Order: sequence, then C-alpha cells, then structure tokens
Amino acid sequence: MKKSKWSLNKTEVRLLQTLQGRHLTLSELASELSKSANRVSETVNHLETMGLVRKERKGSHKFVFIPKTPFGESLSVLITEEPMLNLEALFSGSGLLVLPLLLKPGYSAKKLAERTSLSMRTVKGLLPRWKRMGVVLQEKTNYYLNPRFKLLADFLRKYNEHKNLSIMKDRYPEAVIVWQWRDEFMLSTETKLKDPDVLPAGLTRLDAFKSHLAHIQQYYYYGHTNEEITEEEAFMQALYIDPYNPRIKRLINERLRELDSEVFFAYAGKYAKKTAIKELVNK
Repeated sequence: MKKSKWSLNKTEVRLLQTLQGRHLTLSELASELSKSANRVSETVNHLETMGLVRKERKGSHKFVFIPKTPFGESLSVLITEEPMLNLEALFSGSGLLVLPLLLKPGYSAKKLAERTSLSMRTVKGLLPRWKRMGVVLQEKTNYYLNPRFKLLADFLRKYNEHKNLSIMKDRYPEAVIVWQWRDEFMLSTETKLKDPDVLPAGLTRLDAFKSHLAHIQQYYYYGHTNEEITEEEAFMQALYIDPYNPRIKRLINERLRELDSEVFFAYAGKYAKKTAIKELVNK
C-alpha cells in the first residue's frame, strides 16, 4: 500500500522529538538518529511537505526546525508537556489517519475504516493498543479520544485544520474555508467548480431546491460522501454562513413543517446551530 502524505513512520516521529526546541543540520540529525544522510534528507523533505518542519540556511549550513506556526507550536507543546506519551505508538503507521477522527464524538471501527480507506484489520489493530494506553475510550461500538489528553486533542485539531487548508490550497488556491469539522470542510469561491471531489453546499445547493437566496460566492463541501447535500443540511450550512439573514430563518421555519425536524436538529448540532433552530421551533 502506498504511503499517505499524511502519515508518519517511526523515524519521522523520532526526528520530530529530536528537533524539539532545537535547530539542527542534516548531518547532526543523521548522527543523533543513527541514520544515513540520504535517509534523513528524505525524512525531512516529507515532514516539510506536511508542514511539520522547515529548513533555513544560515551561512554554509542548512538548519531544520519545528516552525512556530499554530500547527508546529501545538506539536512542540505536546512533546514538551507530555513526555511520557508514546508518540511513536500513536503517530507512526496509520496513526495520524485515524486519531484525528477520534475527536469527540468519535466513530465506530467500521466507520473509521470507511473514512480512512484502511482495512478493518488495520483499524482494529490500532484501537486496542490505544485503549491500553488510556488515550482512547470506548462506549458500546464507539471509540473516542480520552478528554484527559487535552494537548493531544489540541494538536489533532490543528492537524485537521492544517491538512484541510493544504488540501484546499492544492486544489482550489483562490478559495477560502468557511467551516470545518475534523476531515470535512466547506469552502467559498467566486467561480463555479466542476470537480467530483466537492459537492454544492449551502446557498449554492439551495438554488437546486428553488430556495433562491442572494449570494455572489459559490459554496462547496469536501468530505467523505458521494451523496448530494440534503436540503436540511444545506439550510444549516446557509445559516452558518449568514446567521443574521432573516430570510434564511424564515425559509427554515417554513420548511420545518414539511421536512424531517429530527434531521434538522442533527445537522444543527453539526453546524453549532441548535440554539437557533430551537428558537425557530418555539416561535
């Protein structure tokens, strides 16, 4: 199986721990890790594409370091403040493909396999190990990150945000992320996109339901579904984008009588609009 750009091996994790709070040359890293210069150079290049390290030339030497970005800082704090946490066991292999999805409310093993395109065998190999470490908790069939590990959760949130932004900038450099949740995001762009990897969302999607609302920007959803955005979810996305638009609230109130109110409430939770929907229902 081809290695994902967004996964780490044990050498890469050890290199990050070695770099913490330091600026080292490739030869110094090679010496400390007992690896060849070529191997360390390849490792650094991969970590640089992930945004986890940067290289900077000073005089005749090129130094490698963890950048002072929100993403890099969250990693530095995690390494410094949680020295007993076995980051090799957590991050290496498929760890960084699965762990970010375990932010509350988490997922079942089956859902994790579907969202990561990993085999059930791989996923079920990781979860028990993390449970024994106390990092992951299980409730019935659902697995989620132990809330005690706040610094790990912060790093994983920053990882998701960085990954989402990187994916968007690679594909749609002029777009802007207007909402994101774990490995899903909604973007705004001035042009209509014809890309099977994104779905019309929010105000753009409501056009198809004849609920035309004035908008200049086009909105699209990137996630793990081939199904079109439902009308209920499109309304919640529109309310998130333009929360003070009275016409959106009026249309939602009208549609609540015809559409599934339970589905509305489910999406209201996803887009942090439960209070707004309750107010509309209770009017």
